Amino acid sequence: MRPYWYGGETVRRINLDMKRFVGNKDKTIVHDVDNEQATKCHIDGIVATGNAVTFTPDTLEQARKEGYTSCDYCLGN
Repeated sequence: MRPYWYGGETVRRINLDMKRFVGNKDKTIVHDVDNEQATKCHIDGIVATGNAVTFTPDTLEQARKEGYTSCDYCLGN
């Protein structure tokens, strides 16, 4: 588990450790964990607020099939 800071609290990405793509179900945007732009993507905040979803299979194509659009910062368009 990798600890991260969000809003002064330690957040652990327990269920994201082996995932590359994570979606924000509130905004239907998919992010690339391996290319996260920390000041723009805020993946830790998505996890902390309970809005994180993962995809099976763990691919950008699957995220798009499920209606998610690519983050402009970590994936471009």
